[in-house]
Amino acid sequence: LFDCLQDASLAPDAVCCNSVIGACAKNGELRRGLQLLSTGLCDKTSSLLWALASLGVRDPEVVQSAFAEAFRQLRTSQAPPEDLALFAWAAAMLGAGSQAFFGKLAQQFHSQLSRFKIEDLLMVAWGFTLFGT
Repeated sequence: LFDCLQDASLAPDAVCCNSVIGACAKNGELRRGLQLLSTGLCDKTSSLLWALASLGVRDPEVVQSAFAEAFRQLRTSQAPPEDLALFAWAAAMLGAGSQAFFGKLAQQFHSQLSRFKIEDLLMVAWGFTLFGT
């Protein structure tokens, strides 16, 4: 799919990127998924965290860097509910995050509670449960 888009001179977007990375993760193609990540198409931090968790990336430097960027975003701007859900899910999957990270996540979660879809609420609840908060 991804190659077909490129052959047709169409620029893949984040949805396409996430779909291909999801397929790579399901098929155990970590190297191909990481190659796609290195292209910069997954430009949203939440997409990057989702991809790292889906691919099972365990490199502490990579994971720490991605979560540092997520924490910076939480401190400086209001993230949409779907991004907050992905932050919580990825933190749980990767065993990452900190008390300060989850504190900022909780603040934004509470201020937007009515905007969350049920599947996003479940991801946030799961992430907080695994983190132990």
